[in-house]
Amino acid sequence: MANTAKDTADENTGAWIIHHGQKLQADVSGASEFSALDGAAKGGMLLAGMAASDQTELSRAELVAIAKNTRLNPKTELDFALEALKKREVIDITKEGAVSVLGVSTRQVLRVTTRLFEGLDPTAEENAAIDVAETTSAAPKKLGDEIDRVSDAFKLKKVDAADFLRPVSGDRLRR
Repeated sequence: MANTAKDTADENTGAWIIHHGQKLQADVSGASEFSALDGAAKGGMLLAGMAASDQTELSRAELVAIAKNTRLNPKTELDFALEALKKREVIDITKEGAVSVLGVSTRQVLRVTTRLFEGLDPTAEENAAIDVAETTSAAPKKLGDEIDRVSDAFKLKKVDAADFLRPVSGDRLRR
């Protein structure tokens, strides 16, 4: 099956979601402020961990180990992530709580991560975070130009766009 432009865009977005999700782990309030990014990243990392297993079916104990390894709380977040992945039809859950991963490639993990993010109703700031990461990874941008662009594109007040961009203005956004 040929990779479409949308697939490639979704894979890039999924990679940024996982990247941002890992960065949120270092921020005490990051997960609550960017809950769609955090949830989608954790779901994507869980799926990647499950898909990397040599087994076709994973027990609950194995799922808990993978969840802990991906910094997903097995008591409060695991079942939510599993249900979201089941809804995307990339896993199947048995009555006993074991999980089968349904032929998932690395690229598909990234596309599923994007779908998880979209399904969690991301805020304008969360969508802007993905967009700014992709845009500024290509070339540095002037902070003023990015404030205007982000404000317009994501319907944010200029002061909110400026506040949002200020922490990441270091080496990618020039004044």
